[in-house]
Amino acid sequence: MSKSIQELLDAVQPERLIPFRNLHETIVRNLPNGFEPGFSYGGLGYVVPHNLYPAGYHCKPTEPLPFAGIASQKNSINFLPYGYLC
Repeated sequence: MSKSIQELLDAVQPERLIPFRNLHETIVRNLPNGFEPGFSYGGLGYVVPHNLYPAGYHCKPTEPLPFAGIASQKNSINFLPYGYLC
C-alpha cells in the first residue's frame, strides 16, 4: 500500500510534528526548479523527476533520481543529502 506525502507527515510523532513540517516546507521552498517532493528509500524524499532526468535512479531506472530526504528516527530528525548531482 502506497502512502501519500500527507499521510507520511501525519504519522510523525506529535512532539516532532512542527519542526518536521517546518523542515519539509523549507526544503520544498528551496528545491531547484523542477525537483519535487516524493518517496525515496521508503520515506519522505525530494527527487529529480523523469522529465528532468529520464535515466532515473541507476539502481532502479523506473524510480526518479533521489536528491535528499528527511526522516524522524528514534532520537532525532535527520536531513539526508544523497549527493548524486555534481
